[in-house]
Amino acid sequence: SLGMSFWLVLLVLLLLQIETRINQNKRFDAANSSGFYLQKGTDKLATILIYLPVAMLAFFSFLLPLILLLTWAWRERAYRFDQDLLDAIAISSFLGLLAALLIVVVALFFQVGKRYLGTGSKWMSWMNLLSNAGYAIPGAVMGLSILLILSFLSHSAGLLITGGVGVLIYAYLIRFLSIGNNGIQSAYSKIPKELMAASQVLGKSWWSSFWQVDFKLLFPSLLGAGIIAFVDVIKELPLTMMFQSFNFETLALTAYGLMETDGGVYKASIPSLLIILLGLVPVYLIHKKVQ
Repeated sequence: SLGMSFWLVLLVLLLLQIETRINQNKRFDAANSSGFYLQKGTDKLATILIYLPVAMLAFFSFLLPLILLLTWAWRERAYRFDQDLLDAIAISSFLGLLAALLIVVVALFFQVGKRYLGTGSKWMSWMNLLSNAGYAIPGAVMGLSILLILSFLSHSAGLLITGGVGVLIYAYLIRFLSIGNNGIQSAYSKIPKELMAASQVLGKSWWSSFWQVDFKLLFPSLLGAGIIAFVDVIKELPLTMMFQSFNFETLALTAYGLMETDGGVYKASIPSLLIILLGLVPVYLIHKKVQ
């Protein structure tokens, strides 16, 4: 398994390097942006052919599974929300919020350093490549790699380190850091550096210019990256299984545990729906605030 993990990581790094080389010369130009738009009077058949694949994708990837989960949850409507399920909701929310916040903060520091300190640096390019590799590597392989690191540290320090909240948050950070990196990098590609320079020419310090210019322009992207990271964390199963503490269950672990019981598919629909609900809550709150 170690050998397979090693070659898988090398393949992921190679593909990421190819993707970076392809996109490194791309620039965003808002003045000359162009897109595809349906003109008024477009033939109805052409409109159907355009929207039908999108509608089918939305139906089979989200609506149909959601309908099945609701149907199965209704079948198990007598299921009571006991203390264990409430604890799983609280633990999932806590881990998701803490990991999402850490991911966004670390990614922000990394991308700011890359933009203003590491332009053209091969070392910074490789660091960016490595930080983005986690999302492309399966959770089980990532967990195995972290276990090897913990084994080495335990042997060197004479301590037994096997899991816990700290290790789990670290695993989430490595796994999902690319979400924050890609979101901030995409937003930065649309923000001219001249805005910061103009602010500094007007007498503002670098930090003041960053908070009043860059941070305000990046804030929507930071929120978006945080939401995506939150959703990914609360539904992550392999890493959570490998590094969970005793009597420490998330909604994903609860759903997995119910799957092993009689009629588990139907019982697992309730924590599965709660995962979807938790993911929709921050989206709704941000949408309401924007309005």
